[in-house]
Amino acid sequence: RELNCGGYDKQWKENKGKCGVCGDNYANPQPRENEAGGRYGKGYIVGNYESGSVLDVWVEMNTIHRGWFEFRLCVNNDVHHIINHECLNEHLLPLADGSGTRYSIQHWPEGAQH
Repeated sequence: RELNCGGYDKQWKENKGKCGVCGDNYANPQPRENEAGGRYGKGYIVGNYESGSVLDVWVEMNTIHRGWFEFRLCVNNDVHHIINHECLNEHLLPLADGSGTRYSIQHWPEGAQH
């Protein structure tokens, strides 16, 4: 599954930099595949965590364009209510090592598969 906002040309040339809140192409009709009510936004609870817990997050990439990842949560108990960026901005997750919120991707980590 690709969650790259539809690709560079879609995001920047057609959608003027906009991206769906879950990484979908902004131009796709709502609900988009990864939003509440979409193909994958079914409301399944797959884990429960307490505030301050550490989550292991895996991101699969096939190339590096540099930049960073940030992870956010939005309180939403309605599988039919599509979240927005304002809600996600309320809960920007810090990195476990205390270095901030951005996980920088500048090169392939040693031992990583290409």
